[in-house]
Amino acid sequence: MVCKDSHLSAEGFIALLTSLYVLSGPIIRISPHELHVNDPSFISELYVGGGKQRDKYWFSAEQFGPPGSVLSTVPHDLHRARRGALNRFFSKVSVVKLEPLVVATVQKLCAQIDNYAGIGKPVELAAAFSCMTTDIVTDYAFGKSYHFLNSPTFAPNLRSAILKGGAMGPLVKQFPWFLRLVKAIPVSVVSWMDSEMGLFMTFMNSITAQIVDIMKEERDEKRQKVPHATVFHELLHGDLPEEEKGVERLSLEGQLLIAAATETTAWSISLSYYTPSSQLRLMPTTALHTAVISEGLRLSHGVSSRLQRISPHTPLHFKSSDGKTESYIPPGTPVGMTSVLIHQNPDIFPDPLAFVPERWINDKDRKDEDRLDRYLLSFSKGSRQCLGINLAYAELYTGLAAVVRTFGNRMELFETTREDAEVKRDCFLPRAKVGSKGIRVLVREAV
Repeated sequence: MVCKDSHLSAEGFIALLTSLYVLSGPIIRISPHELHVNDPSFISELYVGGGKQRDKYWFSAEQFGPPGSVLSTVPHDLHRARRGALNRFFSKVSVVKLEPLVVATVQKLCAQIDNYAGIGKPVELAAAFSCMTTDIVTDYAFGKSYHFLNSPTFAPNLRSAILKGGAMGPLVKQFPWFLRLVKAIPVSVVSWMDSEMGLFMTFMNSITAQIVDIMKEERDEKRQKVPHATVFHELLHGDLPEEEKGVERLSLEGQLLIAAATETTAWSISLSYYTPSSQLRLMPTTALHTAVISEGLRLSHGVSSRLQRISPHTPLHFKSSDGKTESYIPPGTPVGMTSVLIHQNPDIFPDPLAFVPERWINDKDRKDEDRLDRYLLSFSKGSRQCLGINLAYAELYTGLAAVVRTFGNRMELFETTREDAEVKRDCFLPRAKVGSKGIRVLVREAV
């Protein structure tokens, strides 16, 4: 499952898995060492909270480089310690304090989009929203925004660099030394060989430079004043052991933090706006606003690759939704599930490829066993759920609502088809067809 159109696409891999499940049942072996499960009843068993141990599969973690970040940490206890140091920065209370930053950045986004009114030039929504999410998270993480929204063209941005990093995942998993080799080559040479890989290396180096600057500020007691706490300044004063505060580890944490906080949210907002009728659905009530966001999250998937967990000491108990199959998976076995398969399950989501926000109306009022959010894996679930989920929701609610209310029916799709909005390639992050120019809109002048 790699990101070249000459190989098996995400669409082809999903079709293959689906056919295997029809033949073999809800559990299949997809490698000599790994199982894959396609049954929604198993979500709560595989992706549990911190009370039960779940290690990451080391083979999957290899794609993120050295095991220094929360995302690439394999052992449960070490992951819990590292994540614990970051949790308070992304709690609901902390995110509420960021409201002025989020609102100001969204207003800046709307002002830049309005510059396209009446000129006949399209806005690529994912690029625009990527600039928004990047400016917010870099300001919060480092105290220094990248100010990508200062550019009326929404370029430069980190999209190509982050998407290239995801596309390299299958290669790096097989050859972990590849990233070390690339890092040893001057960026100018890497850029000459592969421009997108050059952007990825420049991104990695820029994060390291930011961490070095922050450490120097703290050492010299010359921290710049910002209106909110910043993640990495505070981490250096936190309770982590000193060996956890080195430049290399914090750089890895920064790279994954910025990458995870930008593209998934930007793509989800863009996809929510893809269906023109969503503009009308969003306006009347908070319930419809929430429904549009939930449906956008379902169809954007978050991460398209399978996410494995390992129960190191106790067997995993599998019992199928129909009650016909029950088994125990031995401790130490990597087991994965795939959000795309769950989100496109017609038994849970009828007409699964259609954008139907109404399916989410009053979801929180249903009985627990009937709630659809049990099956929403865009942020994963359990102890390794996306760290930035609360910040992502703040950006989703504020960003989508502001753009729709500011522009309403002044926006219309431009040379965008359903294929530009569907996952066709699995590059860890979901990608549209090769050659897609993204979800683009024209902006009409205000009357």
